Amino acid sequence: HITKWNIKIENLAHGYNIDLSNNPYISSFEALHGLPINKLNLQNSLIKDAELINNLIVKEIDMRKTNIRKLGLILSMNDLRFLTLSQNDHINWNFKHYPRVSVSRK
Repeated sequence: HITKWNIKIENLAHGYNIDLSNNPYISSFEALHGLPINKLNLQNSLIKDAELINNLIVKEIDMRKTNIRKLGLILSMNDLRFLTLSQNDHINWNFKHYPRVSVSRK
């Protein structure tokens, strides 16, 4: 069984932009550990476990239409500065405890 992957990687001077959106079968991020990632797009993926990505070096994550529920692990990532969520995700979450992370909803 061969699965078609939709992965886009842009190598920039100070890190990578990695687009893994619309990939329902991604379940491991081992290959990304240690890479300086500027933007990580996980939109429309079936990723559920925040522990899979909370050790990555990422500045910006797009988590729209994902099933990740342990948002505290994501917001506690040392390098994270920007997080994009779906309009209705984590409505009752108090983001003031994470002032270094700018959260937007689309």
